[in-house]
Amino acid sequence: MIRWFVLFALALGLTVPAQAQQRVADIGIEVRIEPPGVTPPGTEGIVSITITNDGPDIGAGVFRWNQTGDVTGLSYPPLEFLGRIVGPCTISSFGQPPIGDNFGLHQVRDIPPGETRVCTYGFRVLETTKLKQIARWSVFARDGLNLLDDPNDTNNADEILLTFSGLADIRPVPVLSWFGLFTLVLLLGLASIRRMP
Repeated sequence: MIRWFVLFALALGLTVPAQAQQRVADIGIEVRIEPPGVTPPGTEGIVSITITNDGPDIGAGVFRWNQTGDVTGLSYPPLEFLGRIVGPCTISSFGQPPIGDNFGLHQVRDIPPGETRVCTYGFRVLETTKLKQIARWSVFARDGLNLLDDPNDTNNADEILLTFSGLADIRPVPVLSWFGLFTLVLLLGLASIRRMP
């Protein structure tokens, strides 16, 4: 009886097609900005976004610009993207950019394992009263419309601290002691007495 059950189970296993294994791609993001340092309103520069596939399967990297906190709550840093895009990045049909910029949901398709793709975007700093704010981008792995298994989420976000204006140098204000103030008043009084006719 057990022998028939084992033979039946083997026969059943041979007739059921093996399920396709989910593809895996470790997609990471790195962001750089030029020029570095303080970027006052009106400054034009370049944001470079590097998408890397550490494998093991081919995959697409879909990335976005995220809102970050400031004194008024969550917002986007005051950057206007000028539409100058260089590289293999394309904007997806889903995901709308924030009002006033064209940086919505972008993707880089078909990145083989072990390869990187770089896209650059021109920007201008808008008029702002903010001194600084973090700009953060995040990426996730896709295969067409399907999410891929990404075994390493530590490289799925990168951020830059943007500084829009420098704080004025703090200069110490001389403070007189009571004795110094008394001496100054005494000297001024003596000087005015000498000038009297």
